[in-house]
Amino acid sequence: MNIHLIKSPDYPVQEFREVIDLLRSFSGPVNFVSSQLEFKKDDFFFLTRDMRSTDFSGLNVLQKKFYLPDMGVPLSWKELFSLCRYYRDAINIPKDDFVILLTERLNTMNWFSMFEPERNAFVHCGDWDLFTDAPPQYPIAYEVIANLLRCLMKPDFNNPVKSFHQPSIGCMNDLCLQKGDIILKLKTADICKDCHQGLVDAGVDDEIIEQSFLVFEGMRTQLLFRKGLKRKRDPVAIVLNHQRRLIFPDLGNLELRLTPLEKALYVFYLMSNVGVRLNELFDHRQELLNLYRKFAVHDDNLEIESRITNLTDPLGNSFSEKKSTLNRKIRALLGEELGAHYAIKGEPGSAFRVGLTLDLIQIQEGFTANY
Repeated sequence: MNIHLIKSPDYPVQEFREVIDLLRSFSGPVNFVSSQLEFKKDDFFFLTRDMRSTDFSGLNVLQKKFYLPDMGVPLSWKELFSLCRYYRDAINIPKDDFVILLTERLNTMNWFSMFEPERNAFVHCGDWDLFTDAPPQYPIAYEVIANLLRCLMKPDFNNPVKSFHQPSIGCMNDLCLQKGDIILKLKTADICKDCHQGLVDAGVDDEIIEQSFLVFEGMRTQLLFRKGLKRKRDPVAIVLNHQRRLIFPDLGNLELRLTPLEKALYVFYLMSNVGVRLNELFDHRQELLNLYRKFAVHDDNLEIESRITNLTDPLGNSFSEKKSTLNRKIRALLGEELGAHYAIKGEPGSAFRVGLTLDLIQIQEGFTANY
């Protein structure tokens, strides 16, 4: 099953990619497809309306339905879903696939997400910083998965509210009239017994339910780790997975994001447990080329060779720059104390190495045989 993620013009590309990367870090039968279509405001007149990020929670249902000049123009659910339908028709999306719109545009009912029977949904991506200190990609990714499951449960679409819990009980289907309430769901990472049975009764594939639990639990673990970042803890396994991503499974699939060249250098040192001196790096040029080609699949071959030549030049600055940058990213992700276990360390003239024991380094996809 595919979930096609699309965005309105207001939603920043980098934030859109962060949500997709987070969702893709959990494997299973649900695939997350990134949109290649950019909506043009000239084709959708309602996207040209003034937008302001304003809290509509103090208004009653009737007031929310009307234009308020001092608060901007919220979009209707019909308008938001029309973007999903346009994309579905333009790309010829199979009817069993989902199309989910990520947008910072306010909607008339001030909901932060909603779905419809045709397997379309939207998630409001703005204002999360007003309600939580969690990075916004977490609640947004949560709502993507939640809307998938809610739609698969086949609720009464004429009255979908009755399928939600009010007050909140820490379940995926909590109504959460305030955005801040969603943090309870992120902390519990749970689906209540009745809702789980509803998924089973609706015939939802067990593997889809299992993947959803993995996403919920993974995000909960990542958030807990981020909050306790400075606490002393022992190193955990780092995995180069089948998607060629460097992740920490014990930290909820937290991902170490590096550029392709940084990743090639780092994986080389992960696999070179005895260490390699800078002036010996050129002897391993072919190994580095093979790794870089695996990560930089869209780069020109001449450019790849040029960058590896620079990287292995003991008189150049490329190695020192890439090592410093990737070590800085490791410390930013894991904290100074824990990150020190994963950094590339060494003094000029001596061997550089990553000081992890072999049991904490897991390389998948046959890299050890043919890199």
